[in-house]
Amino acid sequence: MNRRLYFLSLSVALLAIAPARADVQVTFTAPEKYVDAGLLRDGASAREVTLRMIREHLVRLGERYLAPDRTVTIEILDIDLAGELEWRHGPYDIRYLRSHTWPRIKLRYTLEESGQTVDSREEAVSDPSYQMNVITRSGESMPHEKEMLARWFRSRFAAGNTP
Repeated sequence: MNRRLYFLSLSVALLAIAPARADVQVTFTAPEKYVDAGLLRDGASAREVTLRMIREHLVRLGERYLAPDRTVTIEILDIDLAGELEWRHGPYDIRYLRSHTWPRIKLRYTLEESGQTVDSREEAVSDPSYQMNVITRSGESMPHEKEMLARWFRSRFAAGNTP
């Protein structure tokens, strides 16, 4: 019995001294009203895939760039993906990328450090020159949106950046 108590005490002590983890929380407000959030024309199911990919990407960015004692809460207010769905070829939707159809994401965020709010804003993140960017994510879905969000995230929250 003493041995179990010892290991339990040790575990609790290690948790108490473990560094705080960075955290990114993402919510989507009224996604059914977003300008263009579906990679396909299939309505809610296509939109859910897009939202999941954006959430996962932002969480990964937080794991990579956010200081351990920081938390970012991001509320996505609107999404307009790069390009437009203009054509259907069999079961496939074709999204045409043109100079005037750049990606846009409207969001609101709150940055906390050690439990205190450091910054809180609403922003429209966009990339009008998205076609000029070198995309290294060959074959990946939403490369322009992911690159745009990565640049925005790094500029706002990367360790060493202060609001």
